[in-house]
Amino acid sequence: MAMNYDFAEAWMPRVNDVLEGRVVQITTGTSEYGDYPIIEIEQENGERRAFHAFHTAARSQLRRVKPAVDDTLGIKYLGRKRSKNAPRGFSAYENYRVLSDRSAFDWDSETPSNPDTDDTDVPF
Repeated sequence: MAMNYDFAEAWMPRVNDVLEGRVVQITTGTSEYGDYPIIEIEQENGERRAFHAFHTAARSQLRRVKPAVDDTLGIKYLGRKRSKNAPRGFSAYENYRVLSDRSAFDWDSETPSNPDTDDTDVPF
């Protein structure tokens, strides 16, 4: 296996731009606000882009999806959104939608249903 030592170009999206492809590397960057994930994605055309997830909404979406190397990941930049609950001075945030080809839902944590329980009152 040959290692790629080149830095991927940073993805600089406009509203509704999508970055999609295979995760090839997950590293950490540092800003004045602390550490943040950098997801390097190889697109279908072979080009690599680095998604610097320093925005809170981006990190939150990644935390939900929990991407791993070799996952297919899609990131859509939704633009700057107004926040109804933000503290004064922080009325907008950068919004993203992140999807993965694998589920991040922890099916093992679900409580199994009891077949002996009468569930006739369940609405579905």
